[in-house]
Amino acid sequence: MYNFIPKRKEKIKKSGNLEENKNLSPEELFLKDIDEEIIDNSEKERILRKFLENNKFKEIISDIETEEKEMLNLTQFKRFYDFIKEKKFDFFDEKKAIDFIEKQRERKIATKFYEFVREEFIEKPLKTKEKELTDEFRISESKKNKQNFQVLEKYLLYIFGKKRMEKELDKVKKTEVE
Repeated sequence: MYNFIPKRKEKIKKSGNLEENKNLSPEELFLKDIDEEIIDNSEKERILRKFLENNKFKEIISDIETEEKEMLNLTQFKRFYDFIKEKKFDFFDEKKAIDFIEKQRERKIATKFYEFVREEFIEKPLKTKEKELTDEFRISESKKNKQNFQVLEKYLLYIFGKKRMEKELDKVKKTEVE
């Protein structure tokens, strides 16, 4: 007999029951959803706090919330995320990630986001390692980048979802008024 269990049901089982999740704040739900075997909650909080304290990241989030022109959108982020995931989060592999970032900046697509990525994930690590691109350095940076981008992905999905829900609520309110 053919037994098919959708991944959605498996994910619900892993994420706990609805009664447990009902009492959690959005931030706690956000932290719970990230790959548990990779990093613990305190590390997730530290990474998120680091991003939220960064002025460039604050500008990116502000642009998303106010729908500024040339802002980052979900499709662009997922395209970039899938690209670096395919490269195993190694920004120094054959310089393809750097070229990708530069092309997007030339096209004036989400320029603030790509400047942020270039500074945080390429320039800062190189400054601390005196520009040595050893295999050990690349592996350690890839692990850090994977953790950082998992947190970044979940937070941006949260922001985009929140924005979408606000739009839907506005539509509902407008129809109720009419």
